[in-house]
Formats: sequence, C-alpha cells, structure tokens
Amino acid sequence: MAVKTHNIYHGNDNVLELKGLVDNDGTYMNAAIVTAKILSLLGVEVVATGYTAQTLTYVAASNGNYRKDVDKGVTDNISEDKYQLEWTASEGGRDFRRLDFLVIGPRRT
Repeated sequence: MAVKTHNIYHGNDNVLELKGLVDNDGTYMNAAIVTAKILSLLGVEVVATGYTAQTLTYVAASNGNYRKDVDKGVTDNISEDKYQLEWTASEGGRDFRRLDFLVIGPRRT
C-alpha cells in the first residue's frame, strides 16, 4: 500500500478510514483489530486531552475496509500541524503496520 495523506480538521466531525486491508498473500483481513495513532514527525505518540489511539470498526461486506467516526472535540487539543498516522492491525497471527502523513487543519465552516 502506498503512503497517503489524510486531512482532519478542528471543530468538525472527522472520519478515519483504512481501505482494502490485506495480508502478504493478498487475503482481505476482515476480522482484524485496527488502531490509528497520531505521532509527531519524529515518531513520538501525541498525547492530548480527549485523544487516545482510535480503534476502527470493520465495514460489513467491504473486503478489508475499516472506519472510525471521530467527534469534533477530539482533535481540538492537538495543534494544527503535520503528523504521522500510524495504522496497526492484527488478525490471527497476521500483523500490519503502516505510517501515513496526517495534516490537522483549521476549523472548516
């Protein structure tokens, strides 16, 4: 999977979404435990009031798609900046980790 850039915004509801999760054999991982963490560009986990690693839910009949709705208040205590978004997944001894770029932007009206 290629590195992607994700944008989320202060004061808005946001969605974290990981699409098409597969293992090394190309088999869809439809029962994984999937989490997303915000890391600084140096790889340090961002800790902010109201924010912890987010656990995503499998989207039924979607072939490896996972989603988490993030309430608008969750990112308000994280500075607008560029970060890394660390995805991790585990299912039946198969593990996955990927880093993407994450930009937290200003409020959108």
